[in-house]
Amino acid sequence: MLAFTVGANTVGGVLDSGLMIVPYLYDQGFTHFRLGYASAIAWVLFLIIFVLSLVNLRVGRAMKEL
Repeated sequence: MLAFTVGANTVGGVLDSGLMIVPYLYDQGFTHFRLGYASAIAWVLFLIIFVLSLVNLRVGRAMKEL
């Protein structure tokens, strides 16, 4: 764990200042039992990764043709 989160009682440190999206998803789903909210976060994360992957594939194919 990072030095600025040592001694904090939450997953993300003091006032969740070091919390990223995946630990936040886990915290909401399995600590606070907000499974619907965690599922919505997971779907949005999936869509973001999917769109970035499509962009990466298209850029890679365009660079390959050059």
